[in-house]
Amino acid sequence: MTRKPLTRIISLIAKAAAPATAVATSLAAPLAQAASGDLDPSFADHGRVGPVATLKGSAYAVDAMEDGGALFAGSIVERECRFSGWYCWYDYEYVASNFVSALTEDGALDASYDGAQSGNIEVVDIARQPDGKVVAAGRRLTGFRGYPSHLVVFRLESDGSLDPGFGTEGIVELDVDATEAINHGASALLVEPDGRIVVAGTHDGDLIVLRLDPNGSLDSSFADGGMFTDPGHGSNNRIARLASGGYRLTVSYEGSCRVLGLTVGGALDLTFGQAGYAKLATGLGGIKTCHSIAAQDDGRLVIAGVDDGKAFAVRLLANGAPDTHFSAPEVTARVVEATAVAIADDGKILVGGDGVSGATVMRLQASGQLDAPFGDAGATLIDLPSRTVAQGIIRDIDVRADGSVIAAGGAYDSNGLRPFAIRLLGDGGGDSAGVISITQSYVDASESGDAVITVRRSGGKSGPVSVNYGTADDAAVGGQDYEAVSGQLHWADGESGERSIVVPVLADSGAGEEYEYFNVSLSKAQGGAGLGARDATVTIGPDGAPAGQFSIEADTDTYEGATVQFWLYRNFYSEGTVCVTLTPESGSAIEGDDFEAAAAQYCWGDQDAEAKLVEIPIVNDTETEDSETFSVQLSDPTGGAVIGPRGSATFSIHASDPVQPEQGGGNGGGGGGGAAGFLTLLLLGLTEALRAARRWIRKPA
Repeated sequence: MTRKPLTRIISLIAKAAAPATAVATSLAAPLAQAASGDLDPSFADHGRVGPVATLKGSAYAVDAMEDGGALFAGSIVERECRFSGWYCWYDYEYVASNFVSALTEDGALDASYDGAQSGNIEVVDIARQPDGKVVAAGRRLTGFRGYPSHLVVFRLESDGSLDPGFGTEGIVELDVDATEAINHGASALLVEPDGRIVVAGTHDGDLIVLRLDPNGSLDSSFADGGMFTDPGHGSNNRIARLASGGYRLTVSYEGSCRVLGLTVGGALDLTFGQAGYAKLATGLGGIKTCHSIAAQDDGRLVIAGVDDGKAFAVRLLANGAPDTHFSAPEVTARVVEATAVAIADDGKILVGGDGVSGATVMRLQASGQLDAPFGDAGATLIDLPSRTVAQGIIRDIDVRADGSVIAAGGAYDSNGLRPFAIRLLGDGGGDSAGVISITQSYVDASESGDAVITVRRSGGKSGPVSVNYGTADDAAVGGQDYEAVSGQLHWADGESGERSIVVPVLADSGAGEEYEYFNVSLSKAQGGAGLGARDATVTIGPDGAPAGQFSIEADTDTYEGATVQFWLYRNFYSEGTVCVTLTPESGSAIEGDDFEAAAAQYCWGDQDAEAKLVEIPIVNDTETEDSETFSVQLSDPTGGAVIGPRGSATFSIHASDPVQPEQGGGNGGGGGGGAAGFLTLLLLGLTEALRAARRWIRKPA
C-alpha cells in the first residue's frame, strides 16, 4: 500500500480511423455469461463507491466483512501555509488527516461509524479482530514540517469509538515522552488469531517490527523486549503471516527488494533464504520497489511491485528460492505499477494497481497466467463515476470465501485526491451491464482534422447497452470551428470494448487564432449500464504551425517623459527562421512630436522563441494637454508564421505637466498650491515607479 501520489495522466489512442460522426467498432459478440470479477451492480453505484467527496486522501486498506460490507481506511498529508502570501514558500508545515469508515452491504457509507482520529495522524493500514474490533496503524506528525513523527496504533470498538481497554484511552504511541527528535511510523500491521498485533514500520531509517499484547503493551516474548530492528531496511515494508507461524516482510536494500524471514518469536529465520533474507529476481533489471506481499497456505509468497517503471508479480518458495513454475507476464503488460496482492481460498491470486488503461484488478491462476473466467478475459478495468477521467489506483484487495472481491484505493477528481472502493462479483457470477466511460479527458485536434474521443464498456457485458453523446461549445463554436455531432453508441449483449466518437474540425477563414475548445459529453446510459467519466475537452491547436504566431504583450498606459516597453512574442511553435514588421501609427499623439519610433523588422532563428523587448521614448513637452494615444501594428510575417489576435496595441500618454495653481483672492493671497503641486508630482513619481516594477515582473525569464 504505497503512498506515492497519483500524478500520471494516461492518454489512450483511438483504435482505428472512423467516418464523420460516430463509429461502432465491430466486435465478436458471444453470449453473455455470468462472470466473476465483473462489477457487482447491487453494490453502491454499479459496484463503485466514490470517489468520496466527503473524505480526503487515498484508501490504503480494506477489510471485507461477513455481511457483505467492508471497512476501508486511509489518509492524506497536505502542505499548509503557516501564514499567507509569499511567506508560504518557506514557512509551511505538513498536516495529516485520516478516515476509518464502514460500508454497508449495499455500498452506502455507514454514517453511524466514524473511526477517524484527530491529532495529525496518518493512517496506512487496518486489520479487523475476530471480535469485530478494528486496529489501525500509522504515524502522528508531531513537529514542524512533519518531523519528528511517532508510530501510532489505535483500536476501535465495533461502533468506531476508541477502545479504552487498549493502550492509553485506545492509542499506543511510541516515544511520546522522548526528549530527542525520533522519526518513526508504521507501514503495515496484522492481527494474530490470539489477538496479538504485529506492526512493521521504520525508526530513523531502520526497519522495526513490534508485537503488542491485546491490551496494547509490548509483548516481551517477541524479539528484544517486544521489538525487532534491522538497520538500513526501513522502506516500503509490508508484512505477511505464515499459516505455520512466523512472518515475512518486504525490505528495501541498495535499490533492490528483499524478503526478510522472522520466526514466531521475532528472531531471524535462518532457514529462509540466505541467513534470513531472500532477494527478488524479476527479470526486469531496474530499481525495484515491493508494494505488497501475501502468503499462501503452503508458505509460498507472492510479491507485487514495480521494477524500472514496470509492474511485476513473482512468487518465492517457502524456503525463499524463486518459484520457477510461476510466471506472470500479463501483470507487466497490463499494469504500470502493481500495488496490491491477495490470495483467494482456492489459491488463485488477485493483483491490483495502476493499469495501462486505468485502475485494474487481475486474477491469476496458480501458474501466474490470467484466469480467463474472471472479468474480461482475466482482468477488470475500473471506470469511476466522475465528470472527467478520475485516474485511480488500487491500494488494497480482500477476497471473500465466495470469490467476491473488495478493493479500495485513491483517485484524483475535481475535488483532489479522494478514496474509492469497489466490489466485484464472486464465483457465482451474476448479471452485470458494466459501465460506459470516456477514456481520455483531453483530446488534441487540428483544423481540417478529426477529434477522436474513445468510449468503452468495462466491468460487465450482460445485455445490450447504449449511451447518448453530443458536443457543446466553449471557445470553439459549432458550425464555425467544428461540426457539431450527436448520437448514440451501442454495445450488444456480450460485447465490451471501445467505440469512437469522431468530430470533424473545420478550417475557418480566419488566421491567427489561438487555442480553442469544445466539449463532448455522454448522457443517459441505457440497458442498466452505469456511467464513468462523462466529459472530454477537445483542444483545437492554434494557427501558425509549425513556424509560430506573433503577439504583442504590453502595458498600454504611460506618461510624458517615460519610455514605453513592451514585448514581441513568437508563440506556440518555433520551426524555421521567421520575421515580422512592427509599425508605429500616430493618433492624437504624433510621431516625432509626442513619441519617437519608426517601423522595424524583428526576426527569430530556427527553434528561437525568446521574447523581444521593444522600447519607444515618449516626449516630455511643456504644453498643457489632455491624454493622447498612438498605436503599434504587426504586419508582413515571413517564414510561414502568422499574426495572432494580439497583433496591435494602443498606448495612452498621460500629461506630466505641473498643475497650475488657482488665482487666489481676498485674504487667501496669491501664492498657494505649493503643497498640492508637490503631492501631484510625488504621486506621478510613485505611479512611474509602479509601472517600472510591473514591466520588470512581466519580463519573461
